[in-house]
Amino acid sequence: MRFKNISNTKQVSFKLRNYKKTTKFNFVFGNSMFILYKNTRFESIYFELFRKFIKNLIKKKNIDIIEKNYWIFLRMNTPLTKKSKNSRMGKGKGALYRWVVRLPKGYKLLEFKNINYFRLLNISKKWSKRLSLPVSLISKINF
Repeated sequence: MRFKNISNTKQVSFKLRNYKKTTKFNFVFGNSMFILYKNTRFESIYFELFRKFIKNLIKKKNIDIIEKNYWIFLRMNTPLTKKSKNSRMGKGKGALYRWVVRLPKGYKLLEFKNINYFRLLNISKKWSKRLSLPVSLISKINF
């Protein structure tokens, strides 16, 4: 039991139980953003697909606006080769296969400025289906 001997304070457990942590997200450029809910490995193919998808949807609405209204916070930093890590010595590493970035939970993928909330919600749903990533949309209340 946790409180068997109350007089002895060393035996009392002060461990936080069922503690749910809330995180505060900082907006750098825009007023809404996409974040991840799971540790993932994000490939360059997904990055290019998503960049084209975003450009097409934003161009449809904001034809007259010249300034940039979205920011991508991804940099591919891990090269993968066709051969595995445990391949035979002396045979070479193999050709470059693709680039990958490992993203932690709660990572900010994109920020948007002055884009309709429902349009962004539509983007997040479509992107979650295509890539099977748990993406969430967070936006400021007044913008």
